[in-house]
Amino acid sequence: MCKADMTGNAMTRCRQTEFFFWCYSMLYAGIVLAVWFEVVEVPLRWPLTLSLLLLPFVFAVLHASRSMGWRHGMLLLFLSVAVSLFLESVGVLTGVVFGSYRYTTLLGPCFLGLVPYMIPMAWFTLVYPSYVIAEWLIPAQWIPWQRRLAVAALGATVVTGVDMAVDPVMVAAGGWVWQVRGVFFGVPAHNYFGWWLTAFVMIGSFLYSSDTRLKKSFGCSASFARLAMFSYATIGFGAVGIAWHMRLEGPALIGLSVTSGWVAAGLWATSTKLGPLITPNGANNGGHRYLSECVTGTILSNSDMSGCNSSGRGSPAYSLSREKGEGYELSGFDD
Repeated sequence: MCKADMTGNAMTRCRQTEFFFWCYSMLYAGIVLAVWFEVVEVPLRWPLTLSLLLLPFVFAVLHASRSMGWRHGMLLLFLSVAVSLFLESVGVLTGVVFGSYRYTTLLGPCFLGLVPYMIPMAWFTLVYPSYVIAEWLIPAQWIPWQRRLAVAALGATVVTGVDMAVDPVMVAAGGWVWQVRGVFFGVPAHNYFGWWLTAFVMIGSFLYSSDTRLKKSFGCSASFARLAMFSYATIGFGAVGIAWHMRLEGPALIGLSVTSGWVAAGLWATSTKLGPLITPNGANNGGHRYLSECVTGTILSNSDMSGCNSSGRGSPAYSLSREKGEGYELSGFDD
């Protein structure tokens, strides 16, 4: 994933992120195999569940900080935590957002006795790679406000897709209880609207806040973006494997189809010349080089752009665009 000609700091950051990804993906595979061979019983106790969640969460934080800068990454994390805690708490109290449900003690201590503290972590872990997939699938030349809405809507759809396998598994394992049995393997259809709405608010508020305040943009290269997509696949396929073992064949097959489809679409977007192009602001589109050709596995800043249509250190901000379209500012990411 990381090129040998990168700077030392960039290479280190890239390697750290890759390390976290391979650690937790192997851990997930190991746990799924342990469940299959009945070495580990389902439901898992909450300390083990927390340890399984912690590595992909750390990976998401690292990847977001590398691809968008720390301020951007922390903004998305803050919004994910705030929105999920608020809407989940309202949901538990009123049943309006997701339907009538309550959490059990399986997931550990709860915020105000309503929502386990692990839940906001889980939201960010799923929302971030879904956002990456949406960013690569929506053309950059769209009108900005339309593109923000489209990325938020598509990202929310990607998040909701993986829950087709996760929610039935967690209900069967006793993570939460629905007051009324739903039509989708015990899960109410209302729940999936709540998932979509929650993720849409998270991503939409992030895009509008970052555009109006930070004046920066998503700027990760194609190969580095694929790590986030592989993270989405790891979580989705892990849920599929456990669902199949629990004889939830329907959710397993649906989750497999949905997860495979979104990951394939994201990988296609990063492997075609629909990926971002770079050029100094105000320049014409001649002589572009694709972002994935310039930097692999790291965030971009002016100092990273030598040989990529840059006029040197301290040059004007770069704009991202796809074919024949203007995009977003790229300069000054936080390391």
